[in-house]
Amino acid sequence: MGVWRRARAAVERALCATFAGVGRPVILRSSFAEIVAQGCTGAELLELRRTADGDLPRVARLVCALLRCVPRPTRVKVLCYGSKASPDTVKSVFCLPDGVEAAGIWSPIARVIAARFARGLSMRRVLVHESAHALIDHFAGGFPYPFAIQEGYATLIENTVLGEKTAPAFRSPGASTTDARQQDRRITVEALLRFDWPHEVSDVQLEYDSFFQQAVCFMGFLSELGGGRGRLVKEMLCALRREKADTWEKVYCWLLRSAQLSAAELEARFHAYVGMGRQQS
Repeated sequence: MGVWRRARAAVERALCATFAGVGRPVILRSSFAEIVAQGCTGAELLELRRTADGDLPRVARLVCALLRCVPRPTRVKVLCYGSKASPDTVKSVFCLPDGVEAAGIWSPIARVIAARFARGLSMRRVLVHESAHALIDHFAGGFPYPFAIQEGYATLIENTVLGEKTAPAFRSPGASTTDARQQDRRITVEALLRFDWPHEVSDVQLEYDSFFQQAVCFMGFLSELGGGRGRLVKEMLCALRREKADTWEKVYCWLLRSAQLSAAELEARFHAYVGMGRQQS
């Protein structure tokens, strides 16, 4: 079992335990969320309410537009830890093995989003991103999209809702691109689409940063394939589900067919796209 699969299992056990006994929480409900807030200040509760009422309906509309379905109200469960929450409790949920810390987590097994207020982190951004994961999972009926595709779409929706330009973020594979180790770990499209990536690695944080940034970069790359104008990005979620492309091999074949490229051509173009992002950053 890879380190990230063990980490996910540990987080899901912690989520189930803490959600069952948060103790004197504040509960906020909206059309698309039920938020159980623990240790939150008044200002933090106000931010949660504004995000739940103002942003999450838009997230649902964007997800349903991509999946071509009706955005029926559904309440995603959110367990939110405020600045006054117990540090030990927060650590048990968000501190993953090998020192990797998460700001937000969507657990498809526990069916819960966990998010935390922390210095330098935008709760609005965290909730929008994790809600995109949760609502894609919900409206797609739990269809097993590859991790890279899940992260790419969640970030695309996050940037759209927050009114940010997506191209620069997608184009740059990360702030640490000058690190020679990062450049040596360029990931192929095939590797990005593997469900079990990454496996056991010696430097988890570096590997995660490299993988995540290139997974996000992959969405920008897709927007320029198939004639441009984001056609593949608009079609992919719905098409993969319709064609039951539930393995990375089927996803890869769909991508090659839709882009009308050979595997060698696709990988060469992706390498060139990532390299151009490095030069611009």
